[in-house]
This record gives sequence, structure tokens and C-alpha cells, in this order.
Amino acid sequence: MNSLNRNQPFSKDTVVIVKRTHTSFKRSLLVSSIAFGLGVAGAVQAGDFTFTNNQVAINSTGFSQTPTLDSNGVISRVADVPKTSSLGIPGFSFGFAKNGTLTNGTYSFRVGVVIDDDNSGRRIEAVIQTVNIEVSNGGDTLTGNIPTGQSLQLIGRDDTSSLTLLVSIANPSTGGPISIDGANVSFSSDNLISRIKGAAPTFETVLNEFGSSAHYTYRIVTQQISGPETVRFGTTQASSFSALPRIQTTCTLSSHSQANEVFILNNKQLASNFSLAYAVQGQFSVVGAAGSAAAAPAAFSETCTASSGGGSSGGSSGGSTGGSSGGSTGATQAATELSTALDGISLPATGPVPESTLTAISDAFTKALTVTEQATQQINAGTLTNSAAISALEALNRTLEVASSARQRGASVTQSSVTASLDGVSDVIGALKDKGNLTSAEKSQVGSVAQTTLGSSGGLITSTSTSAEVNAIISASTDVLTKTLSAGAPLSTGLADAASALTSKAMERSLPALATSLGLTLNVGNTEQLKAQLAANPVLLDAALRHAIPLSPTTALSQASIISSLTAKGVSTQDAERIAASISSTISNPTSVGVDGQTSRTALNAISSAFGASSATIDPTTGRITVPGTTKTMSLQANGMRLVPATIPEGLSKLPDGRMLAVKSGIAVELTSAPRDVAGFAAAVEGAGFDTTFRSNGSVAIALGAGEHFSGAFAFDNVAGASGECGSIGFTTPQGSPSAEDYAFKMTCSNGIEQRVLPFVGNGIFYAAVSGQGVAVETNRDTGVIDITGIGKFKPSFFVQPLQSADQTWLNQHEVSNGISFRGGDFNGDGRTDYEMIDANGKQILYGLP
Repeated sequence: MNSLNRNQPFSKDTVVIVKRTHTSFKRSLLVSSIAFGLGVAGAVQAGDFTFTNNQVAINSTGFSQTPTLDSNGVISRVADVPKTSSLGIPGFSFGFAKNGTLTNGTYSFRVGVVIDDDNSGRRIEAVIQTVNIEVSNGGDTLTGNIPTGQSLQLIGRDDTSSLTLLVSIANPSTGGPISIDGANVSFSSDNLISRIKGAAPTFETVLNEFGSSAHYTYRIVTQQISGPETVRFGTTQASSFSALPRIQTTCTLSSHSQANEVFILNNKQLASNFSLAYAVQGQFSVVGAAGSAAAAPAAFSETCTASSGGGSSGGSSGGSTGGSSGGSTGATQAATELSTALDGISLPATGPVPESTLTAISDAFTKALTVTEQATQQINAGTLTNSAAISALEALNRTLEVASSARQRGASVTQSSVTASLDGVSDVIGALKDKGNLTSAEKSQVGSVAQTTLGSSGGLITSTSTSAEVNAIISASTDVLTKTLSAGAPLSTGLADAASALTSKAMERSLPALATSLGLTLNVGNTEQLKAQLAANPVLLDAALRHAIPLSPTTALSQASIISSLTAKGVSTQDAERIAASISSTISNPTSVGVDGQTSRTALNAISSAFGASSATIDPTTGRITVPGTTKTMSLQANGMRLVPATIPEGLSKLPDGRMLAVKSGIAVELTSAPRDVAGFAAAVEGAGFDTTFRSNGSVAIALGAGEHFSGAFAFDNVAGASGECGSIGFTTPQGSPSAEDYAFKMTCSNGIEQRVLPFVGNGIFYAAVSGQGVAVETNRDTGVIDITGIGKFKPSFFVQPLQSADQTWLNQHEVSNGISFRGGDFNGDGRTDYEMIDANGKQILYGLP
């Protein structure tokens, strides 16, 4: 198949994108840093295992270092790590070997890594859920493998701490970023980058920042999740084995040894993966790094509780951390002390809150931290009853109620204490969820506590709350609801309404400033007026929606089913795993999502009602939703569900990037068009040699190699008149000018269905960058045209191309917002001004329209 000529007409049944090798992809130093970190983690995977000479090899042309790991888990610094392409991206490899005799069988581990810039907020955290080591012959034979359907979960933050992004990158059993061959572990930067490219273009805004010369501290943790025996991880010095230190859920004497102090991004989201995990840490510096490197990290400690002369760790009769009956010590005692302290706090009905009362509230927050530590530790150890744990939750909730009342009276309550207490509620509920033996009545009790907590969260938002405070409260409250529902608590009317009321408070505080930048004045106190303004302005509606608490699907899409469907169509297992990971992580399943069993308050009913359809149906494998409307039948997918207040307009609305929002009875569903046959479409593209990735905004990315990718989205076309899968699929290329409204690829199925694929901006941050300048923007997904108020209408190119040196210089000098710049020109010779959108991921033309 010939290389792509974008001006050449193509016949039907020809796929018009040619896959190239990935060898000339732009590489980010961060990617090699992740590989380096995970490489060290792999070196300590398997208890009573060491790696050769306690070292890991880092090699590339003209560069080789083998940093050494001390018995306390600290790795020696690596200096002058190259970032220039002339030296290449370092490779990482090591061999592991047994220490002593192991029981034969399969040992499974979870691995996490943190890489943190010593001089800025730049940071990344990653977790891969399962890595297996097969042990035979007592450990003389070791064989590693990566289970199918694996994803590497990444959370990244930029240098100013203003942008935090989450993405899942497929790590299949072969050809993934992490691979194992026998007892040898290797990490491929090429594979990691190729899966980030196209799969998460917005994430590259954070990724490419790590190309800066800097000093970094990294931490690696690994926790055994199953196996024939519990094993240790450590080093061997002079034939003497020393186990590495472990981070824990709580550690009173060494808080930096807690998992939630190691994993801090996105409301400490990844910390819950590690309750007792072996850890290593180290540092490296990039050639040309400015500033000072941080001091060597302090070793982690497993000494977390001071000795009190007997019974300090608790037992069946209850020590200082509580016994199996959850008696009068540990969490129960801490909760009692907290409740007593709260009973002694009296807030005035009017006037300022006395300083003594503020001090008492601060002391209560400190006691609440102790309750959280004790309760989660005892729940994990199985020494706290469910009823005692719920009593601890109620005490934590009372702390938030008192803090809320104080803030409503104008008191200054520290936001970090508020967030920590909200996190405490989440942590205890999460521990109960993991324990997994709540009765129906206990689940309802947990739901009742969560309802009151969300109510207190609303009270914590006042007229003086900053945007950062509002965002922190919403994020922490989201975690409370998510863990509550995951624990099996029903989504009651009261719980749903409390979440909606919290969103209202957040909107009242945050929306007026955005409205002012758009030249509007909001009346947030008038529900009907606010509803009308949100309906008329997609930018405002999108901002309001970001304050709404999301609903996780009751039943997630099955990656195994998607993989089976793809392989049946000829897609390789490796590619099927990658595609399935992108589908399951970006498409929500609205089945069974609703409030209190009410048929009028379900996600599917919201979709049906918005389109005036009798009912919407869903494909349980791919999440494709079929909506039989009055004028046409559409094939859709849900990219998110949220609980919303009455101020969000019911029916069908549009968001700035062209997604539709279906709202009914407090439930909102974000919708985009989807291929009628998702597996068939992916198989057709993969069969032509391209890597396909579905994205969370409903668009699709196709990696072309050499840093270039195709970015498109399906139009809201009529798919009536045919049923079942497409059968054979052909593609017809666009004809005419790329700036024409009807310029689109066409997918034709043998059963008669036709759907168009339109160009779409490759970097979703584009919309935040434009609206952040006080400019309204709308996208028509039936034409691909973007309308920017006061500037003009534009149609993107299908292709995002890698940056040249001059492009990077332009970006550095003309950044508008969020790492994006625009460069004007007439790129198609039609006499109208076009713009190149330039960011760290590449450049994409936005063609000017009349």
C-alpha cells in the first residue's frame, strides 16, 4: 500500500491511512523515566528475590549506568541522564533470582511508581494491577508473564499544579510497555509512547513537560496480591538477605511511610491500591538540570506505633488498636473521644466564632485523623466489627457537620483539614468495601452517612470559597459517593439529591466569574433563569457539569467480551487487548444506573426521554446505544453519567466539543455518536495496519507512526433500516476542499448502513484554552465545524503532525493557554485565514470557513 497522498482521490474499500513504523516518534524524557521506575520495581518483584548485584542496567548508545540499591530501599542517584535524541532513549533491563527455596506456583503482584520534580509541581503516578511470576523447581526456574487485558493507569500533574490528568494505557501480554521473557524484565519506551500517542493526546500536555532538564525523585512500590505463600522483597549483601521496608495504610510515627503520602494526585486516588507494600526510592538528574536536587529521600519505616509496654498492637481481646470485638480501645475509643470533643463545641447563633471554638474544631480534626487511621487499620486487619466501623464513620461525619456550621458563620476553617476529613470518610468506606461483608442494613447505614457527608460538603462552600477550595471539596465528595456505591449502598433519593445540592452550591460560587468573562450576568438565585442561560451557552453548561458528581457504571463493560468480539474478526490478541482497554475505560455502561429503583430516574430513561424515543437499548459488549428517534435512529455511546441539580436543563443540550447531554430527573448522560459496529470498524482499520484508540470525548485516534496521527469523530447519522453487525466494511475518502462542510470519510457496511467520520481536534484541552480566554465555542459533529464567537468558523484537518524545531520555537514564544498556541496563515490557498493549533503533541490545521 502506498504512502498517503492527501490530495489523491481514493476508491471505495480503500483505507486511506498508511501505518508507518514508530521509530521516529517524538519521545519524552518522562516516558523513559517511567520505564526506569518500573524497571526498579520489577527488580524487587517476588518475595525473597534479589536482582543481580542489586543493580539495574540502564543502557543506550554512549551511556550506561547501574545504580545500586541499599538494604533500606534507597537507590543511589543517577546523574547526567541524557535527553538528546543523539544518545537515544535508555533501555532498562535486569534479571531476577531466588533467595532460598520458594513454594512452586504463580505469584501475582501490583506495582506502582511515582516520579516527582524536585523543584516544581511536575509529577506523575502510575499503577499496573497484575504482574505474575511462575515459580517452579523451588525457584530454580522463574518465568514471568503479564495477564491479558492489562492497563497502565497514569495520573500526571504539570509544573504549576494547575492541570492534573488521568489516563489508562494498554499493557498487553506481549508488545506492551512492560514485558517479561523468562526471568528477564525489559521496558520499552517505544511501546509506551506508541500507546500514549493518539490514545491520550491531552495527557501529552503533561508528558512533554518532563522533557525539561530537571532533578527528579522517584518511588516504587509493589504489593503481593496472591500466591501459594506470602513472599518478601529485598536485597542480598554478603549472602545475607534483608527485606525492604514497606509503606502502609497508616503509620503514626512516620507519616511519609503511608501510601497516601506516596500517591497524592487526584485526591490520592492510587493510594488505595497499596495497604502494605514493599518500597524503593531514588533520584536522577537530567543533563542541564537547573536548581538544586533534593536531599536523598529518608528511608521508609515500618515502625509506626510506639511501644506502650504490652498489648500495643492489639489481639483477640483488644489491645491499643482494638481486638476482634472492636472493644473499648483503638478505633472505638478514638471515635468516642472525638464524639466527646464535638459535644463540647458550641457555636454562636450569630456573630463571629470565638477563637477558643476554632481551636476546639482544630483539635477535633486532629482526633478525626486518629479515628481514620485506627478504623482503616483495624478493618484491614479484621479486628473491627462493621457496627463499630459505622460508628466511627458517624463520628467523622459529625466533624464535617461542625466545620460546615462554623464556615457558614464566617469562621476560617482550614481547607486541608476539611479535605483530610472527607478523605477519612472515603478511606473508612473503602476499607469496608474491600472487606466485603456488609449486610443490606449496614449498606444502607453507610449510604445514610454518605448522604449527610455530602450535605456537609455543600455547607463548606461559602461566598468566600476559592475555586481551588470548591474543586477540592467536589473531588473529595466524589470519592465518598463512588466508594459508597461500590460498597453496595443503594443510590437512594436522599443520597442523589444531596449530591445534586452540592453541585448547586459549587455552581453558585464558580459560575459567575466565568459568565463575566463571557460578557454575561448570571442570576444564580433564580432556577429558571439560570437554566435558560445554561441551555443557551454550551461553555457555561460544560463548566456547570464539571461540578456535578459523576456516577460510575453499576456494571462495567467486559474487556474479555470485547477482546473475543475483536479476535473473531481477525484482530490479533495484542491489538484486541489494546482496543478493549480503550473502549472499556472511555465508554460508560448506563445499564441499571438509577435512583432508588425508580424507572423515571435512570440513565437509559434520560436518554430515551431526551430524544423522544420509546426506549433506548444497549449492546452489552461494546456499550453502543441505539436510540429509535422520531426522525432517525442513532447509534450512540455514553462517555459519562452525573447527578445534576434542577438548574441543569432537561432534555437534550450540546457541549462545546459537540457532545450531547441528555438530562432527566437529576441524571445527566454525556453522549457521542458511535460506529454501528464498533468491533467491525476497529477490525477494518487494524486490518489495514493502523493502531486504533477510542477516546473519552467520543473521538477516535489512529496512530500513523513518526509522531503523526489521525483524529476523527463519527457524525450523528441515521442508522435505521438495518440490523445486526455491519458485515464487510469499506471506506470512501473525502473529495474536494478539506475546508468544505461536507468533507468527510464515509464508512459503508454491507448491510446498507453508512456513517461519516469527520475531523476532530486532537487535543481536547483546546476547548478549555479557548473558553478560558472568555470566548464561547461550539462544535457541530454533523459537519466537524467549530464556531468560535467573534473569531470565525473553522474545520480541523484530519491529521495531527509532529512538530519541527521552528514549530517548537513558536510554541515556546506564543503559548496562549494550557500549552497551546495558534499560528495564522493560508494553508490551503483559498484566500482565507487558517490557523495551526500547536501544542506539545503536534500541530493541526484549523481551516477558515466563509
